[in-house]
Amino acid sequence: MSKNTDAVAAYFRSVDAEDLVTLESLFAADAVVMAAGAGERRGERILNFYKNVFKKFPEHRDAPTRILEIGQTVVAEIEFTGRSSSGVAVTFPAVDIFDLQDGKIVRLTQWVDTSALERKLAT
Repeated sequence: MSKNTDAVAAYFRSVDAEDLVTLESLFAADAVVMAAGAGERRGERILNFYKNVFKKFPEHRDAPTRILEIGQTVVAEIEFTGRSSSGVAVTFPAVDIFDLQDGKIVRLTQWVDTSALERKLAT
């Protein structure tokens, strides 16, 4: 494994454990996170984003099913499984694209079919 794939593995462990301290340490000071359908998040807004996700999905697991490393970019295909705060069980595929420098995440874009997820949550 490389320094970049180690950082991505640590990212998924910290998200699954809701370990915000470790999660914050994985991001560069000027990092950007952008989820599908949402604007850019920087600084404090990044951790607030994760806190909101953890509230919306108190049960969650992001299981990487394929990891591709191309230079300073790591692409992870993910199978998300969880349960919403209203008790709805959900499973869906997603893709995270990490851009890293010196083992720190400088940019993360997250891709998921938000329309399909909203339909699942409405059932």
